[in-house]
Amino acid sequence: MAYSAKPSHLLLFVFFLSSLESILTTREGEALVKWKNSLAPSSFLDSWSLTNLDNLCNWTGITCNSAGSVSEINLCEKQLDGMLSEFGFTSFPNLKNLTLADNFFSGPIPPAIENLTQLQYLDLSMNSLNGPIPFQVSHLQSLLILNLSQNALQAPNWSHFSPMPVLRFLKLSRNPLVSKFPNFISNSHSLTYLNLSHNKFSGDLVRESVFIPICIILKSSVFHRRVV
Repeated sequence: MAYSAKPSHLLLFVFFLSSLESILTTREGEALVKWKNSLAPSSFLDSWSLTNLDNLCNWTGITCNSAGSVSEINLCEKQLDGMLSEFGFTSFPNLKNLTLADNFFSGPIPPAIENLTQLQYLDLSMNSLNGPIPFQVSHLQSLLILNLSQNALQAPNWSHFSPMPVLRFLKLSRNPLVSKFPNFISNSHSLTYLNLSHNKFSGDLVRESVFIPICIILKSSVFHRRVV
């Protein structure tokens, strides 16, 4: 009896996993369609449809992992107008790449972005995003690349930011950021590229030895020559 039960238990387990994957895919598809309906123009995203959920991994700008879950959303240079507050941040547990660069997104970056816990690449550059950069961005502890350049973002209270130990690329250039040097950067030891140019940063620059070899671009900011 015990031997004959094992295959049935295995089949039940496989069925259970398959059901979970199907539920997740449906949730992701529904979240994408809801977001699409808040964007203009949305005609570019005609493939994003509730009647096309079985083909989610072939939707425009969407890449899936081997389990069929959304791993990348790349809508760069699509002239999309909308707000990130309409994006379902809690619906994409496996998202690793979110690229929305060179569009017309406006409004703040929602604190809910911290729910994208697997995110490695975030590019929101060349939009019209405004408001303070939320400290919840620093909770994305798997993030390797962060590009928020060329927006209308404001400087937050940097003391609320956590170190980002695996972050390699940070670009905050061409925002109206007025503040002292962001202190969380000095504890983000994996950085190899840092661009804070065309802002109004000032004060003491961190000691260069806290970084591995790094390209630092600080044009149009005013830092004291003393390092700390």
